[in-house]
Amino acid sequence: MRRRGLVGSAFALLAGCLVTDPLDPPVLPNAPPVIFDVTNPVDPGAVVISAEEITTVDTTDTAMGERDSLVFEIEVQDLNVTQRLAVVALLDLPGDNRSVAFVNRTLEPQGGAIARRETIRIPFSNLRPPDGSSPCRRLTVFASGDFLRIDTGQPLVPGDLARTVYWLLVTERPGQDIVISECPP
Repeated sequence: MRRRGLVGSAFALLAGCLVTDPLDPPVLPNAPPVIFDVTNPVDPGAVVISAEEITTVDTTDTAMGERDSLVFEIEVQDLNVTQRLAVVALLDLPGDNRSVAFVNRTLEPQGGAIARRETIRIPFSNLRPPDGSSPCRRLTVFASGDFLRIDTGQPLVPGDLARTVYWLLVTERPGQDIVISECPP
């Protein structure tokens, strides 16, 4: 009986053995961020725009605020809660030209939260269509850890990219006829 107790004690000691070699946790892939529309902006001058529908921007309407810019907010969610993010907005112009409309390379981590808000400001002067061109503008917003090329939205690390497209129908004269079919659905 005594022997059985010793064997049981020895087994108990072995069952609770301690590994002293360091174990490296598996490296998780860099999950890309995701951009969401904000329906309840914090900035009192911000308007709500949606990637789901065309937003009319009347550059003469004082309801857009006492500003000379389109102001709206987005929410960027990233599982990499300690990573600094960059946000870039590119405005497509007639002739397949792109214009960098907004850049923020320092969207800081928010104390472990996956969601971060960004306020984007686009001057009305950048949005106004040239004479004779369509009043429809495509605004593409990108978020990434950083960009290799800002003017194309190319991320530094392939795959580390969120992209959302907003369609804006820009009017610049009171009572201007708006042809909604000029913007893609």
